[in-house]
Amino acid sequence: MRRLANELKDPRLRTPAAVADLACVVLHVAIFVVLPMAFVSVSVALGVYALRMSMLGVGLFAVLAPGHYPGEAACLDASQRKAGHFWLRQTVATVDFRTGPVGRWICAGLQYQIEHHLFPGLCHVHYPAVSEAVREFCSKHGLPYRTLGWGEALWKSYRVFFFPKPVIADVNTLRLSDGSAPSVTRAAEAARSKTGGGTAAQ
Repeated sequence: MRRLANELKDPRLRTPAAVADLACVVLHVAIFVVLPMAFVSVSVALGVYALRMSMLGVGLFAVLAPGHYPGEAACLDASQRKAGHFWLRQTVATVDFRTGPVGRWICAGLQYQIEHHLFPGLCHVHYPAVSEAVREFCSKHGLPYRTLGWGEALWKSYRVFFFPKPVIADVNTLRLSDGSAPSVTRAAEAARSKTGGGTAAQ
């Protein structure tokens, strides 16, 4: 919202897209906050809206966080977001997680987060087949490929708020020279000790 407000205040940044964003925000508030007040009290309308947004946040966390937040997924320094080899950056910063049939339907392929990062234009229905080839490629070329259970990944995602991950100052320190796949957390700790990097949650 702050970015949108800044864009709208500055004539140079006031693009049609920014105006459209504002219109969507106003429409959202009108439909989900103002309109219900015509049928229920203000407190009930606001309470239901708060509950709805909270549940939406929990759902998004359950789907998006497990692929990025666990300690096995490295937190790269901003200077490293485009440094090193593309495949190395994507495989060190993400993990896959296993789900059951319901979880597969809910996540819609995002449980294959490594494949999603490597092939963003590929339809998610192909991720299971592609994952085997990606795993083999990573093993052959010394790239990490980690898969966690959904529950484990969620727990580790929650823990990172209390035990922040180290920020990796050089992504190339995470390449696995022997083709094995140790925890990137240990590699990250080693990299931090070498570079003197700080800590931050991804």
